[in-house]
Amino acid sequence: MNPNGKVPAIVDHDAKDGALTLSESNAILVTSLAEKTGASPRTRGPRARRDLQWLMFQTSSIGPTFHDAYYFMALAKDRLPPAIDYFMTETTRVLTLLDTHLATHDFLADRYSIADIATLPLDPRRHRRKLPRHGRL
Repeated sequence: MNPNGKVPAIVDHDAKDGALTLSESNAILVTSLAEKTGASPRTRGPRARRDLQWLMFQTSSIGPTFHDAYYFMALAKDRLPPAIDYFMTETTRVLTLLDTHLATHDFLADRYSIADIATLPLDPRRHRRKLPRHGRL
Protein backbone atom coordinates (compact mmCIF):
# COMPACT_ATOMS: atom_id res chain seq x y z
CA MET A 1 0.00 0.00 0.00
CA ASN A 2 2.79 2.43 0.86
CA PRO A 3 5.28 2.88 -1.98
CA ASN A 4 7.94 3.49 0.68
CA GLY A 5 7.20 0.04 2.12
CA LYS A 6 6.50 1.33 5.64
CA VAL A 7 3.58 1.88 7.96
CA PRO A 8 1.29 3.64 8.42
CA ALA A 9 -0.85 3.33 5.35
CA ILE A 10 -4.63 3.47 5.16
CA VAL A 11 -7.40 3.19 2.63
CA ASP A 12 -10.09 5.85 3.04
CA HIS A 13 -13.19 4.18 1.62
CA ASP A 14 -15.25 7.32 2.31
CA ALA A 15 -13.20 9.63 0.08
CA LYS A 16 -15.32 11.73 -2.26
CA ASP A 17 -13.83 10.29 -5.46
CA GLY A 18 -13.69 6.67 -4.31
CA ALA A 19 -11.22 4.71 -2.19
CA LEU A 20 -8.02 6.64 -1.56
CA THR A 21 -4.80 5.05 -0.32
CA LEU A 22 -2.68 7.31 1.87
CA SER A 23 0.68 6.88 3.55
CA GLU A 24 2.91 9.03 5.78
CA SER A 25 1.64 9.78 9.27
CA ASN A 26 1.13 13.50 8.98
CA ALA A 27 -0.50 13.30 5.55
CA ILE A 28 -2.99 10.85 7.05
CA LEU A 29 -3.53 13.16 10.03
CA VAL A 30 -4.09 16.27 7.91
CA THR A 31 -6.14 14.85 5.08
CA SER A 32 -8.20 12.11 6.64
CA LEU A 33 -8.38 11.87 10.39
CA ALA A 34 -8.29 15.60 11.12
CA GLU A 35 -10.96 16.39 8.55
CA LYS A 36 -13.22 13.59 9.80
CA THR A 37 -12.89 14.56 13.47
CA GLY A 38 -12.93 18.34 13.09
CA ALA A 39 -9.32 18.68 14.23
CA SER A 40 -8.18 19.99 10.83
CA PRO A 41 -5.51 22.64 10.96
CA ARG A 42 -6.78 26.14 10.45
CA THR A 43 -6.22 27.41 6.93
CA ARG A 44 -5.86 31.16 7.47
CA GLY A 45 -4.27 33.58 9.88
CA PRO A 46 -1.43 33.48 12.39
CA ARG A 47 -2.94 30.61 14.38
CA ALA A 48 -3.04 28.48 11.24
CA ARG A 49 0.63 29.19 10.71
CA ARG A 50 1.43 28.08 14.26
CA ASP A 51 -0.52 24.85 13.81
CA LEU A 52 1.53 24.07 10.71
CA GLN A 53 4.77 25.27 12.28
CA TRP A 54 4.49 22.70 15.07
CA LEU A 55 3.38 19.94 12.73
CA MET A 56 6.36 20.63 10.47
CA PHE A 57 8.66 20.77 13.52
CA GLN A 58 7.45 17.28 14.44
CA THR A 59 8.05 16.06 10.89
CA SER A 60 11.48 17.63 10.40
CA SER A 61 12.99 17.66 13.90
CA ILE A 62 11.25 15.54 16.49
CA GLY A 63 10.57 12.40 14.45
CA PRO A 64 13.92 12.06 12.70
CA THR A 65 15.97 13.11 15.75
CA PHE A 66 14.28 10.68 18.14
CA HIS A 67 14.41 7.89 15.58
CA ASP A 68 18.10 8.36 14.85
CA ALA A 69 19.00 8.60 18.54
CA TYR A 70 17.14 5.38 19.24
CA TYR A 71 18.64 3.65 16.21
CA PHE A 72 22.25 4.41 17.14
CA MET A 73 21.71 3.60 20.83
CA ALA A 74 19.60 0.46 20.54
CA LEU A 75 19.45 -1.03 17.07
CA ALA A 76 22.70 -0.36 15.23
CA LYS A 77 24.98 -3.36 14.99
CA ASP A 78 28.00 -1.17 15.72
CA ARG A 79 27.76 1.41 18.50
CA LEU A 80 29.23 4.63 17.13
CA PRO A 81 29.91 7.02 20.02
CA PRO A 82 30.10 10.16 17.81
CA ALA A 83 26.69 9.37 16.30
CA ILE A 84 25.18 8.58 19.70
CA ASP A 85 26.60 11.79 21.18
CA TYR A 86 25.35 13.87 18.26
CA PHE A 87 21.81 12.52 18.29
CA MET A 88 21.56 12.62 22.09
CA THR A 89 22.62 16.28 21.98
CA GLU A 90 20.00 16.94 19.30
CA THR A 91 17.35 15.02 21.26
CA THR A 92 18.11 17.09 24.35
CA ARG A 93 17.93 20.30 22.30
CA VAL A 94 14.53 19.33 20.86
CA LEU A 95 13.22 18.26 24.27
CA THR A 96 14.41 21.53 25.80
CA LEU A 97 12.60 23.50 23.12
CA LEU A 98 9.38 21.52 23.68
CA ASP A 99 9.67 21.75 27.46
CA THR A 100 10.26 25.52 27.35
CA HIS A 101 7.26 26.04 25.08
CA LEU A 102 4.96 23.75 27.07
CA ALA A 103 5.91 25.50 30.31
CA THR A 104 3.74 28.42 29.18
CA HIS A 105 1.29 26.71 26.81
CA ASP A 106 -1.16 23.86 27.29
CA PHE A 107 -0.62 22.60 23.74
CA LEU A 108 1.94 22.99 20.99
CA ALA A 109 -0.33 25.29 18.99
CA ASP A 110 -3.01 27.55 20.46
CA ARG A 111 -5.38 24.62 20.97
CA TYR A 112 -5.18 20.84 20.91
CA SER A 113 -4.26 20.06 17.33
CA ILE A 114 -2.82 17.50 15.00
CA ALA A 115 0.63 18.75 16.04
CA ASP A 116 -0.01 17.37 19.53
CA ILE A 117 -1.40 14.14 18.10
CA ALA A 118 1.64 13.71 15.84
CA THR A 119 4.09 14.43 18.66
CA LEU A 120 2.60 12.35 21.48
CA PRO A 121 3.86 8.95 20.23
CA LEU A 122 7.41 10.30 20.42
CA ASP A 123 7.10 11.21 24.09
CA PRO A 124 10.38 10.17 25.77
CA ARG A 125 8.45 8.64 28.68
CA ARG A 126 7.43 5.87 26.29
CA HIS A 127 11.09 5.04 25.66
CA ARG A 128 12.45 5.37 29.21
CA ARG A 129 15.34 3.00 28.79
CA LYS A 130 16.79 4.78 25.77
CA LEU A 131 15.69 8.41 25.46
CA PRO A 132 16.38 10.88 28.28
CA ARG A 133 13.66 12.17 30.60
CA HIS A 134 13.44 15.90 30.36
CA GLY A 135 11.75 18.59 32.45
CA ARG A 136 7.98 18.37 32.34
CA LEU A 137 7.99 15.94 29.42
